[in-house]
Amino acid sequence: MQHRSKSLIGIALTIALIPLSACTAKTEETPTIANGANVTIEYTLTLSDGTEVDSNVGKNPLPFTHGAGQLIPGLERQMVGMKAGDTAVIFVGPAEAYGEYDPEKKMTVDKEKMPPDVQVGSQLGGGPGGQPVKVTEVTNTSVTVDINHPLAGKDLTFDIRVLTVEL
Repeated sequence: MQHRSKSLIGIALTIALIPLSACTAKTEETPTIANGANVTIEYTLTLSDGTEVDSNVGKNPLPFTHGAGQLIPGLERQMVGMKAGDTAVIFVGPAEAYGEYDPEKKMTVDKEKMPPDVQVGSQLGGGPGGQPVKVTEVTNTSVTVDINHPLAGKDLTFDIRVLTVEL
């Protein structure tokens, strides 16, 4: 019986000498948003007056690769370091969004090249990068369109929730 007792003490001493690091499970770090990370978010975009411009809440999440220029710079910059489950309200000024509004960014086009029902205030596709352009003047022979991005000169507020971050 004594022999057995000594064996148990020896086992206990051996266990006590095993480094703590060998006994603890390695924990993986939670990935955070950084260049090259594949991210999905849920967002609501509003203007400074509270007007909701866009939202994907309850719809498909927005996937993007951080640092690839798929989002406006101000939003992308302010998301660095966030992880899945994080929420934030992010304010982005025109300089880091769609630029300042430029009253000189107008183009006059022959009216024959426009839809027959074109009128002032109409939104038409086909602007720079496929963005919509706004009709500002219609005459008998021509149509003037504003080619500024529709959100140029606007302060934007993004209410976001990070769904996934994969490195």
